[in-house]
Amino acid sequence: MPRRHLARFLVVGLNHMSDAERISRLKHDLSNPLSALLAETQLLLMNESAIDPETVTGLKEIEALAIRMRTMLREP
Repeated sequence: MPRRHLARFLVVGLNHMSDAERISRLKHDLSNPLSALLAETQLLLMNESAIDPETVTGLKEIEALAIRMRTMLREP
């Protein structure tokens, strides 16, 4: 299925969902890339001694924000 048809199919499908179903789908769709972001950040921090302090600070901030977002997405 061409991308433009797939996108239209998904949008039309969303129009037939309840608000609760849309929110559930959104939470799921956001959780996958967020998990990857958190995992990659934590992998980088495992080698913290090889990274400059400014980058470590930035990575720790990304990690904290990703954990905060994950917590929000898990709320009912």
